[in-house]
Formats: sequence, C-alpha cells, structure tokens
Amino acid sequence: MFKRLLRNIALLILVIFIIFWIAEAISYRPTVIVNNLVKRGRLNSQVIKLKLTYLTVIPLGVAEIENLGKERFRRQELVHIRAEARTFDYIASIFHAKAVINSYIDPKNFNAVYFLQHMEMINKPDEDKEISYDQKRHLMKYQGPRGQEERVIDNDAQDPLSALYYFQNKPFKVGDEFALSLNTNQKNYVIKAKCIGNETLSSAGRDYVVWIMESSVNRKDKSPRHQSIFKIWFLDNNGLKIPILIKAMTDLGPVMAKAI
Repeated sequence: MFKRLLRNIALLILVIFIIFWIAEAISYRPTVIVNNLVKRGRLNSQVIKLKLTYLTVIPLGVAEIENLGKERFRRQELVHIRAEARTFDYIASIFHAKAVINSYIDPKNFNAVYFLQHMEMINKPDEDKEISYDQKRHLMKYQGPRGQEERVIDNDAQDPLSALYYFQNKPFKVGDEFALSLNTNQKNYVIKAKCIGNETLSSAGRDYVVWIMESSVNRKDKSPRHQSIFKIWFLDNNGLKIPILIKAMTDLGPVMAKAI
C-alpha cells in the first residue's frame, strides 16, 4: 500500500510538471507575449524586461535593457543604452551573478563608442572593464583586470548593445541580410543575420508586425568553439523594433528570453 501511494505521488508530480511545462511553452508564443505586453502597457516603455530560462522551464534570471536617449558623455553627444542582468533571488544563495553594461553609441551610424561593464559573481571579486572604440583608426582600447591593451578592430565595430540598437532602428524586409563586426574582448567576431519572415499579430484591436531573424555569431578565426546561433522575434512598434523573444542554441540546450 505504501509503494502504491509513492507511485501515485510520483505520478501526480509528473502530471503537474507536464502541465507546468505546457503552460510555460505556450507563454513563449509570440501571440501570448504581445498580448501580455499590451495588457501591461509595456510597448511604449523605454525599458525592455526579459525573463531568461533554460529549456523554457528552468528560470535563470531577468534582464532589463533601457534606452536613456542622447546624453553628453566625455564631450560627445551619444545614445546611452543601459542593461542589467541578474540571477533570480531564490537561487542567489547557490549561485549569484550580476552584470551591468553601459553602451554609448554614435547616433549617426549606430557604431559603438564606449562600452563599460561591471560583473559580480559569487565567491569572486567584482570585475570592471571599459572599452573605447576608435572607429577611424580601427582600434579598441581595453582597461580592466588585465591592465591596458589595444586591439585592432574591423570596420563599424559593435558591442552587444550597440548591435541590438542597430537592428532596432534598421528597416526590415524579408530576405534582408546583415553583417556586423563585434568586439568586446580580445577577438573579433562576425554577426551574420537574415530576416526570414514576418507575421501580423492582433491585440486589443490593433495589428502588430513581428519580424523573425536568424543570426549567428562566429569568431573571425572560424574557431567552431566560439559560435552561437540565435533566433529573434522583433515586434515593430511604430518603427522601433522590440525584441520580444530570443532563442539561443547552446551545447547544453536552448536558452530563451521573453519580454515580460
């Protein structure tokens, strides 16, 4: 009788998990995400909040990306994008990590000018680094735990936030292909992206166009160990594209981010 009770409890737990998994999977549909954003009045916000999960059901943390507009920074008029990502509080005692990134972008060509990063991780000292980009001389200057370095960069080099800002502000049509240079460390990476489709979603009596993009990030030396594959859904809100869903394929499975 006790064994039968254990089997029933195990079966109940399995059923609850399956129901939870199905509900979470449904919540990652673009239609559901758009409806939730419209209900919460998030579409016109300058802050994009993303929930990060592994295999759609294992919560990892939350990220916020905020467009602070044009600012005077080091005698230049630049666009300031700030992002913060952190693990959820309930797992912080096991594993705590936090990153704060500030990107300063040339408003004329969307190129990176300054990239500032602060990292916190459990049982490790905090780490700060700053990168400045000299696009004319094709050089980046690094200041951080390794000291000071200069590295050669490709034309129109980006950091992750300036690359996102670039895609947010570019007009799309199906079949468009993009190639960007990325460098925030020692090596140059190449972002290749293609707009593979779009769909029209309706919410609260209004139609919204969602663009679907596939992209890859490869190290320029072609090392297969340094490659990432992404699929991104951008909601077009009066010309500004909001990333509402991101799927990143990793060696251990998909890591996903949805706008909330």
